[in-house]
Amino acid sequence: MVKDVPWMCIVLMRNPKSVQKPEDHFMTLKEIAEYLHVKERSIYWWAQEESVPASKLGSIWRFRKFEIKAWIEAHKTSRSKREDKH
Repeated sequence: MVKDVPWMCIVLMRNPKSVQKPEDHFMTLKEIAEYLHVKERSIYWWAQEESVPASKLGSIWRFRKFEIKAWIEAHKTSRSKREDKH
């Protein structure tokens, strides 16, 4: 094995498909709250109630951006959907 090469570079050299797309990586509760412009407590409550797509890794909630985007689209109001068409 090559010395002084970060382990992630070695993994990528072996399997370039292992790189996650930005949409596919897990985001923290704080990142999702900032993305949605809501309080962290609201996101935490929605995750506990299973209202928002989330995964709990140990005691920490994680969210995938593409799932959050799909969730937003599925929960748009009629007015929001009409506004998007214009």
